[in-house]
Amino acid sequence: MTDDLTTELDRLRPLVGVKHSSLVWQLADRGPAIVPQLQRIRREGPGRVRATALEILVNIVGEAGLHPADLAAAERLVRIKAGSEHFLNVSLCWDAWISVRGGDQQAIMDSLGLTPVRPATFDLATTVVSDHLDDPGGLVFVTPEMNGWTVVAGAWCSPDVTTGGPERGEQVRLRVEKLSREHGEAHAFAITEYGDDSTWLIAEHGRTVRRYSDPSPGLSLGTPLPIERRLLDALGVSLNPEDMHDNEELDEFLAEFVGRCTARTVAAELSIDIVGGLNRDESVITGTGMLARIPGSTATSIPPGRYRI
Repeated sequence: MTDDLTTELDRLRPLVGVKHSSLVWQLADRGPAIVPQLQRIRREGPGRVRATALEILVNIVGEAGLHPADLAAAERLVRIKAGSEHFLNVSLCWDAWISVRGGDQQAIMDSLGLTPVRPATFDLATTVVSDHLDDPGGLVFVTPEMNGWTVVAGAWCSPDVTTGGPERGEQVRLRVEKLSREHGEAHAFAITEYGDDSTWLIAEHGRTVRRYSDPSPGLSLGTPLPIERRLLDALGVSLNPEDMHDNEELDEFLAEFVGRCTARTVAAELSIDIVGGLNRDESVITGTGMLARIPGSTATSIPPGRYRI
């Protein structure tokens, strides 16, 4: 039986990307029945398939079910791959992130009350970070410094007052203001999978400069950012975007604005578009990303799941 599994793992070795991940997940779907075989391969080899066996074990049993030696191996694999990932992004169904000027990852985590859990690649973070706002075991991903910014990615970061409610939105706003007071500048963004709802929140030196939410225009704050104003001027509209809602005569102009000025385009101009990501070869990256536990969360490790490292 182990020999049969070894043969299947051998077939995975030359594959990369989606095809590799799909076959890993198919094997992981066999569940606990193949765990003893995978553990035997981890202990006894053959060495050429031990790394793939570890990847599938993580899928089935999660971090808590790994032998300490395997856990250490997974950490080494993360640190090796973290320095060689070519494209750096985190993309979920409902994307939310906070960008903080500078690269003091630990200070940012301390300020937000985050507890480090595990170093992670961007690939791993994308498959671990929950996109459920009310997940009590929530984790976020704190990136290395990227072009002078550090990003905290995960639904907990969302400034969207519609999905999370006004109280949650205000909590995020205060967090971002605090970060901007400590680091000079901080932003929060939220955007849905198809880009049809966007929110952005910009704070400098402890003060909210701008909040605009397409789903909740009435809760907007401040005056339009230069990127907003340029598009409005190009459309020949003198009003602020929040003032265009519920005005049938301006529906066409508002639709054009919302389609072209999104959380991602604002983030790309002001700090980091974590959904669009960065090419490592064209960027300055310092450090390793970290999965972290949000305040009140019970998460102590990465649960079983379909992960990419």
